[in-house]
Amino acid sequence: PDLEKTLQWYRTHGYMLVAGPSTELNLLQVRELDNRLFCPKTKGWYAKKQQVLAKDDKVVAGEWLAIRKDEVPNSTLKTWKKQQDLITDVEYVPNASEVSYAVTAYFKVRGIYLLRGKHVRTSSVDAHSNHVGVGNFDEGGLRVCDHWDIGRSDLGVSSARKLTLNT
Repeated sequence: PDLEKTLQWYRTHGYMLVAGPSTELNLLQVRELDNRLFCPKTKGWYAKKQQVLAKDDKVVAGEWLAIRKDEVPNSTLKTWKKQQDLITDVEYVPNASEVSYAVTAYFKVRGIYLLRGKHVRTSSVDAHSNHVGVGNFDEGGLRVCDHWDIGRSDLGVSSARKLTLNT
């Protein structure tokens, strides 16, 4: 595919393009990169032993991340199942580690808080089988929240695409 057209597609569809880490990182390791960008800065619900998502869901090393800067359009006020209908065949729902890494990296480079005042569902699942939300990023830090499948109708869904840059 034409690289310029691919990059233009990302721009017009509201995606950020972020270079992945040099080593594979789980959610706790993403937070350790700069814990000042997270709330809470240490411990928290997802650091507990039963929350395997914080250790098992990872950002892959050496790959580009193309993640939507906002929720998928028209994905709020929908159940997880209905949100899946909005994900195209070239997209996937990223995990909490990928979204957290991309959003905090974007902030470090551009100084812009993405997902301010809102959360997006990720593919990560907590110990109670609920999809984890990431967002409400502001001066207080990025929040990673549990129990989003119960009673959260205002939650959008995140989407991502893999990109291989051939130079």
